[in-house]
Amino acid sequence: MDVSPKPPTNAEASAPSAEGGFLADESRFADTFRTDAPLAWWVTLVGPFVMSALMLAYAAMDRGVEFMVKLLGNVAFTFFVLGRFAILAAGDASAADTALRLTRFEAFVMVTWMDMFVACMLIFHGGLMFRIPKLGPRLAALREDAEFVLHEHPWMRRFTFIGLSVFVAFPIAATGSVAGSIFARLLGLTRVSGFLAICAGSVLGNALMFVGNKALSKTPFFDPESPLNLVLGLGLILGVVVLLNIRYQRMKRRWAEGTRRGPGRDGPSVSKNAA
Repeated sequence: MDVSPKPPTNAEASAPSAEGGFLADESRFADTFRTDAPLAWWVTLVGPFVMSALMLAYAAMDRGVEFMVKLLGNVAFTFFVLGRFAILAAGDASAADTALRLTRFEAFVMVTWMDMFVACMLIFHGGLMFRIPKLGPRLAALREDAEFVLHEHPWMRRFTFIGLSVFVAFPIAATGSVAGSIFARLLGLTRVSGFLAICAGSVLGNALMFVGNKALSKTPFFDPESPLNLVLGLGLILGVVVLLNIRYQRMKRRWAEGTRRGPGRDGPSVSKNAA
């Protein structure tokens, strides 16, 4: 059952066509959501914080306060740097030092919950998030990334739910649950459908990282618990993240330049195989 205010406005039911219209739609939704669906408003706003607090309390009781502090550090490093690649860097459940280190399953749960937390806040309370100084404009700027992806992969407009899930599952900084929340609106998905698609994409992308971690742990001559291998592995992961984002930013910059020149004045078009 959709929690959007009834009856929905035309702007709410369709994908916004410009950044100003997008922000106006989110602002209108924020202003009416609390009035039209107060229970859903409170659950989606307070619920993620309550669940996070309960998870941290359980971690402190089960593994100790030191582990909880380490977990918070992992959350910050994952959100700002590694993304779902943090699952690849997690340890083996059979390791002796798991009291102070995330296992691959714990990393999977952490990243998946982070995706769901962010998606819930931006899908249902984006109007509030976009009003936060400095943070709001940065979030709104991700709309250009979503437009670029749709330009490169027009099939996503026909398979909206699957398209959004694939978008979220792909591990680069411009995708994930943050940009996926904006992408959902461009695709014209309802709030609930968009949230479910982001959750599905998160589980898919994180499961692939989980399997990759498990495969690496069984690779001959590779000891995942070796400090040297851990440092080299993290360096390799960071290198892949940087290279993927450099390639993506180059492609997006060419597309943006062509868009600003307008129809009939475009340079060479950017294809999916562009470097």
